Amino acid sequence: MTVKLVTAAPGRRVVTPLGTVVPDKFKVNISDPYWARMWRDKDIVETTAQTDKPVGGAAPAAIAAPAVEKK
Repeated sequence: MTVKLVTAAPGRRVVTPLGTVVPDKFKVNISDPYWARMWRDKDIVETTAQTDKPVGGAAPAAIAAPAVEKK
């Protein structure tokens, strides 16, 4: 398994096999046929900045709404 930290190439919109839009930087297994094709077609490019956001087939977790102050 070859895991690389990648980002979408400039001007590209990248989604997981389930159609979920990926974060700015994410890890992929380049041995997987879906991501291998993205890599080969230069839809994704390697990056050096670290992230802890893995990308998989599952939907992303919900983001909490900001607190609203009561007056």
